Amino acid sequence: MDNPIASNIFSILGLIIWSTQMIPQIRLNFIRKSTEGVSLICFSSWVLSGLILAPYLVATNKGPALVVQISVLTTLTTVVLFQHYYYDRKVGLKKLLFWALITLIVSMGISIGIYYLMKSFSNEEFKVSLAVSVVSTFFMLAGFLPQIYEIYAYKNSEAISKVFICMDFSGASCAIISLAFIEPFDWMSFATYVVVPICEFTQFWMIIYYSRLVKTGKVEYQDETSYQPDKKPSLWKRTHRRNTVTTAGITMTKREPNQNLIVDSENP
Repeated sequence: MDNPIASNIFSILGLIIWSTQMIPQIRLNFIRKSTEGVSLICFSSWVLSGLILAPYLVATNKGPALVVQISVLTTLTTVVLFQHYYYDRKVGLKKLLFWALITLIVSMGISIGIYYLMKSFSNEEFKVSLAVSVVSTFFMLAGFLPQIYEIYAYKNSEAISKVFICMDFSGASCAIISLAFIEPFDWMSFATYVVVPICEFTQFWMIIYYSRLVKTGKVEYQDETSYQPDKKPSLWKRTHRRNTVTTAGITMTKREPNQNLIVDSENP
């Protein structure tokens, strides 16, 4: 069904949602003054996916709203990454702004390069579209898996904004619907977008499930001076602040930025 008006309406809805969806997560990180519990691999993969998908959408003459949508999402996702270096790695603000400028220049260079590369292979549009779809979908899916594992492994999702998850699901759904009103149907972009609602629904279900398992027990906290992290935060494995609690046969995780957790096993 070729209906440009309907496509633009849903594209704009997706633009509004996806342009603001990362704000709740950025705000949560700001309040906590930490990105502990947020998978940095997840957000890094989304940035890479956006750098590939945005110039592809421009080169294939997709709606302007879709292009702006993915560009804004990629930018705000980058903000979350810089929050990690500011709050968790204690990188100075001036140094961070310098690297932000470098990142912007490099990102623009990569996007422009990909755009002209696609234009130069305009006669091979299907092959180019297939390659872009596979790579961007890979990065999108690779981004979700660490965050899903984070929730599954530690039975805890306190670092993830539930509003962000719902908005991400809604934004992707609007983007998919907008594609449905364009002929021929762009299966390549659909393959990338459809990963989002599937993975976000999975995360939301896990959050609801594990939240129901949480029960209040007797918990004592040591003085914060006793907290001695054994190593610096890592993008790959950041467990020095995670402390497990066994409740009703389920191993839960309590994250406290400045405290160690002690569980009184005699008084569950």
